[in-house]
Amino acid sequence: MKKQTVQRILLLLLLVLQIAVGLLFAQKKQGYHEDEMYTYYSTNGTNGLFLPDREWQNSKEILKEFVVLPGENFDYARIKEVQSWDVHPPLYYFLFHTVCDFFPGRFSKWPGIFTNLIAMVLCFLLMERLLK
Repeated sequence: MKKQTVQRILLLLLLVLQIAVGLLFAQKKQGYHEDEMYTYYSTNGTNGLFLPDREWQNSKEILKEFVVLPGENFDYARIKEVQSWDVHPPLYYFLFHTVCDFFPGRFSKWPGIFTNLIAMVLCFLLMERLLK
């Protein structure tokens, strides 16, 4: 076998191993970090970053700010506006919202995990190309 073919097979095995380990730890993940909650809230929230002040909010009202609601699928203009108030580039949030669009009305850890795995694979492939 050619040396280049062996290298490609090893890189593919490394990528598969990284994905498998990522999924293993993701399956065991419990709870959320504040940045994770901010991502859900700033990407999927109907009100942007403006919750009613000094008004009682029940759990259903709060949950609606963390999920994609009907009619809000692929609403990138709102994400662009909300992210313009932040220092982070919006590409990750666009990708995250796109993944969440496939799970409307459902709050779960998996859209964030899938988004990060997609980003990891893209970075891996980019690094492989750059290092040639």
